[in-house]
Amino acid sequence: MTRKRTPQDLAVVLHYDPNSRRAPLITGLGERHLAKTVLQMARRWGIPLCENQDLAEQLAALPENSEIPEGLYNDIAVLLAEFSDER
Repeated sequence: MTRKRTPQDLAVVLHYDPNSRRAPLITGLGERHLAKTVLQMARRWGIPLCENQDLAEQLAALPENSEIPEGLYNDIAVLLAEFSDER
C-alpha cells in the first residue's frame, strides 16, 4: 500500500515568460526528499510558493520541460494573479 502524498511531498516548478512563451513551462518536478529540498531553496531565494495539491498532482503527471496544457490555463492564471498581487 502506498501512502498518500502530502503537499510537502510534491513540488512542481513552473517558469513563465510571457514575452517568449505562450504558456508556462514545467521546469522541475520533485517528490518526497527532493520536493522538500526544492521548497527550502524556493523559500531561501524568495520564490513564490503555492499549496494546491490537486493542481500539483495534475502537473506532476506531465513530462518535465513541457508546456502546461490549455485545460490548466485558468488554474495557472489564478496562481499568477495571486503572485502578482503579493508584489
